Amino acid sequence: MSVLLVEEAKKPTGLQSHTDLLEFALANVALKGDFSDAFRKLKGTVDPTLDLEF
Repeated sequence: MSVLLVEEAKKPTGLQSHTDLLEFALANVALKGDFSDAFRKLKGTVDPTLDLEF
């Protein structure tokens, strides 16, 4: 992840931590009108044998 990009993104938001910035960015994506529909359409599309390191 680009350190410069993260620092520039923090400036207008006033956020200081990477975690807060990531949560903010994800919330913005989630609030887009078609996010829930697009997310629902992806259900079951990940290969169940894929190692997600859990």
